[in-house]
Amino acid sequence: MLKIRMRQDDFIDLEASGRLTQEDYNYVLPQMEDLFAHHSSVRAVLRVSDIESFSAKAFVQGLKFDVRHRKNYSKIAVLGDSRLHKWLTKAAVPFYRGEVRYFDEDSAERDAMIWLNAPPDPVDLASENSFPASDPPSMTPPH
Repeated sequence: MLKIRMRQDDFIDLEASGRLTQEDYNYVLPQMEDLFAHHSSVRAVLRVSDIESFSAKAFVQGLKFDVRHRKNYSKIAVLGDSRLHKWLTKAAVPFYRGEVRYFDEDSAERDAMIWLNAPPDPVDLASENSFPASDPPSMTPPH
């Protein structure tokens, strides 16, 4: 199941659980398209829990959508409850221009909302939950 809720004009709350189907994406993605038509930069919280399975068509449909709109996300907070969710968050970073951060269930809701509502900051590379959204700095020594 995939649910969407608009929190503010530029802030969406997505919940993914159970079995994710193409019908779920057919319902949610048009709403997101409409949001992106009105806002060039959107913040999102994705709550992931108890994913049982997902259809291949749904996965491909979601991936295509995210690649097409990778520049539209300013920040994405992923709230999960497993090491797999954390790993998948890290794997997703190259697909988005904005910042992506994982929050585990111990600190999730409060910390994620504080981070999403704060102005963008330079990425804290020391944090294991924060992942750079842009290319790393050049390693060429100065002349």
